Amino acid sequence: MVDLINGYFAKNLQLSAEDAKMLHKTYLKDYGLAITGLALHHKIAPLDFNREVDDALPLDDIIKPNPQLRQLLADIDKAKVKLWLFTNAYITHGLRVIRLLGIEDMFEGITYCDYGKIPIRCKPHADMFEKAEIEAGAASANDCFFVDDSYLNCHHAQQRGWTTAHLIEQTEMEPETKAADHQIRDLEELRGIFPQLFKNLNASGAIPVPNPNRAANCIAPSKPGAADLCTMGDIQRQRQYVPARTLDTEFPLIDSDPHFRRVLSYARPTDYSVGVATAAAGPGLMLLWEKVAPSYVGKGGFAPIMRLSALIGITAGFLQFYNRSIFRFYGFSENEREREMDMREMVDKVKRNEPLYGTSTLTPYMQGVASRNSRYAGVWLHILPWFNFVNHEQHGVDTAKYYQQAERELEAERSKAV
Repeated sequence: MVDLINGYFAKNLQLSAEDAKMLHKTYLKDYGLAITGLALHHKIAPLDFNREVDDALPLDDIIKPNPQLRQLLADIDKAKVKLWLFTNAYITHGLRVIRLLGIEDMFEGITYCDYGKIPIRCKPHADMFEKAEIEAGAASANDCFFVDDSYLNCHHAQQRGWTTAHLIEQTEMEPETKAADHQIRDLEELRGIFPQLFKNLNASGAIPVPNPNRAANCIAPSKPGAADLCTMGDIQRQRQYVPARTLDTEFPLIDSDPHFRRVLSYARPTDYSVGVATAAAGPGLMLLWEKVAPSYVGKGGFAPIMRLSALIGITAGFLQFYNRSIFRFYGFSENEREREMDMREMVDKVKRNEPLYGTSTLTPYMQGVASRNSRYAGVWLHILPWFNFVNHEQHGVDTAKYYQQAERELEAERSKAV
């Protein structure tokens, strides 16, 4: 497949073999799929790419029926979960792979990367995980189980609240930092990690009565012969994740709902200067006007006026200061400095294995409510001051870029050490 993709790059972009190989690697790191970069930067039709690359693979000579995998799927208790494909491939490629593996009749549905829609959304983008939850019939991330051979996909699934197992191929070394709570070398290890999902490990020995609210168990081929597994339990009717609207801004979006502390910590010295000047303007103008046209309110009468003027001035100064800073998060004004700060902050958190946006005692549903009420609230700050004090994961950006940069830096550090 790699040779076919490199050849496609060379043929359609008029590149040398070496340049095609390098650009392919770059797009794979930056977007998770080569076709995403091709469609975004070169206006390549994704379905043409699928026809010339994925569908052109001689899979009939590579993939054979896998009785052991079929038995593993058959042993999963369908009264608790349903099998669901979840893949970054287009639907034709995904269905072709499971047909060749001899397991196409084991699944109840598929969530695939839709090459017919631009921009292309794929794992590990948050929208893709939400799409899988909705299509499989599970609204609660806490009820989802997931297995993938991609470090990034597993990390994002774990951060979203899915119970995750990272499948590491026998020829690969274990990562220094775990992508998820579980690491496996073989899909058979799932029997021990998730025994509650298998019929033959039922403590009572009886087949449970089917639950009408059961959700999904997903297995998705991420490459020929490999599989991603996820299961989703009882459905909760509350929807916890609603994607933020994408705005057409002059500068890149950093965060559609930054925490109050982040807005303060990212402020520039000029923001403080403008805020202080605005705060001082109210009482300053009141004093000036008193000198120009005295009020003659008598002793002690002017002090309350000055206190009110100072309060109004301080409030206006803070809102002006806050507004200037938060607009850079939205991409409304020049934000190169803030983008660098954001990348550095998040990459350092990835390296320390910390949640990107902190932890919260609120349920995922309530975090979603908080996000929906405060995203882009800075636009209306002059009408209704509204701030975000809740840690949540819904910030309108694809956080894959932080993990990809962290991986590049860690790889560079390992190379230097060697």
